[in-house]
Amino acid sequence: SPKEIDRFKSYYRGKFAANTLPVNLFFPFSRSMMPRVYFRDPAISIVPRKPGLHVHAAVLERIDNGLIRELRVKHEMKRIILDAFFAGTGFAKLGYDSEFGFLPDEADLELGGTLAQFKIRKRTGTRRLESVDTVRPGMPWFLRASPTTIAVPWGTEDFRHAAWVAHLIGRPLDDLQDDERIEKAAKDEISGTAQKLQPKGVSGETETKTPTHSPQQDWFYYWELRDLRRKKVLGISMDSEHFLFHEDDLLQVAGSPILPFLFNEDPDWAWGVPDGRILLPQQHELNDIAQLESSEMRVAMVKLLYRDGALTQDQVNALLSEDVMAAIKVSG
Repeated sequence: SPKEIDRFKSYYRGKFAANTLPVNLFFPFSRSMMPRVYFRDPAISIVPRKPGLHVHAAVLERIDNGLIRELRVKHEMKRIILDAFFAGTGFAKLGYDSEFGFLPDEADLELGGTLAQFKIRKRTGTRRLESVDTVRPGMPWFLRASPTTIAVPWGTEDFRHAAWVAHLIGRPLDDLQDDERIEKAAKDEISGTAQKLQPKGVSGETETKTPTHSPQQDWFYYWELRDLRRKKVLGISMDSEHFLFHEDDLLQVAGSPILPFLFNEDPDWAWGVPDGRILLPQQHELNDIAQLESSEMRVAMVKLLYRDGALTQDQVNALLSEDVMAAIKVSG
């Protein structure tokens, strides 16, 4: 559940309840697991199945390994592994040309891609509608998708059997209004909110998912639903009776472009079992033991009782000082 995930992330960040002496297991366990489950320097080796294609395989191998570095696959995989640790399942999202949709009708042969992620105006000039630096025109991209923003049909036992998969996307309202991929009828109906959903436990001391005020711009949230039976992609918002977009999904080349990643499979459900859930009882037990030892240590400390007026405050401070003093002058 989202509350459970937020608790695990808070423990990972070292945020525990007040007056708790923690023995943090979440941070060292997750950090020690990381280098064991991903390649320190990931690379692809391609072997041709037919004789005489060694040169082609070498060129393709060189291109793929270059893309791995360009797309920062290693960085995204580390985040996906953390998601699997906290939520049981991590997700990778594949795409091409632009983050929020590829329009082949607007492809430029010289550019090798489209200008879908740019808004061109005569007066103000060109403005980019997307901010991820690894998403470039005419290039594939590989990004992590938070498991709290992914939805599949209820009761799905295996992600491969899901009829659809949806991704909750938040964008600045101005960018959405300038995006030519969004239907005009939907643009006329939608309105933004001056609150951006903040990942839990990131700012402040609260561990609840509290929206944070964004005075510079309004935000808009919608579901990008991919129909895996009809190979369609739909934009759905509760604020509009119209689809934001409804078109063929060109990214469904070999199934869904949203890929699940999990270590601990559940026998009945598609979602994996979080490592944090297994670790939580031991975490609480060690916290209780550490708290008890701290309390016993305080009780066992030597207490000094003296008559009122027998010692001045300066003499008490000298008695409790860290400096080693063989003698302390007192009255009488």
